[in-house]
Amino acid sequence: VLWRRKLGSSGGAGGLQSNGSVLWDANGGVFSRVRLSDGGSVWDSRIEVADHVQPQAEDGRVYVATPDSGIAALRADDGSTVWRTRLPGGAVVNSLQLGAGSLFVRGHEESDGRSRPVTMSLDLDTGALRWTHHTATPSLSNLIEEDGVVYHATASEVYALDAATGKERFATPVTDTGRSFPVHLRLMEDHVVYIGELLVAGVE
Repeated sequence: VLWRRKLGSSGGAGGLQSNGSVLWDANGGVFSRVRLSDGGSVWDSRIEVADHVQPQAEDGRVYVATPDSGIAALRADDGSTVWRTRLPGGAVVNSLQLGAGSLFVRGHEESDGRSRPVTMSLDLDTGALRWTHHTATPSLSNLIEEDGVVYHATASEVYALDAATGKERFATPVTDTGRSFPVHLRLMEDHVVYIGELLVAGVE
């Protein structure tokens, strides 16, 4: 064992990012970049991150969700803040995924005691909200962006959205079993392939 580092009670939001070369740790309201040589901190940022949402890193920045319906972009070299934004509708973030110039945010909005699943696109440079897309049930799959179209899936449907505007191009039912979790999408020979627990389906 070369080194050990104590994480928060939930294991923090720590996880290998940026092709496995950078390690992040969230512990007690401090978000840190961990030095792989000895486990110490390269820097510490006094920002509280949502410990169930994996940070995303690309092009010298790391993107994190905060418990107050926020998203923040930090510089990976020193931890300084590039931008912070508050999501509309008091959205609770479940996951982040990087796209071409966009950060895709998935979660749910709470309104009048009801939960409404939502997918959002934020501008990577500024954090500005580009679009939102609501579904009847939560989006469970990975997102695929190809030729200006974003694909994602719930437990029963595959959605295609315009990457620039979020406008729905189609929503295709693929199963009604209710037993499709986990769901994974792949692009194969110009087809979107939906892979669920008990079903594989091709969508064109």
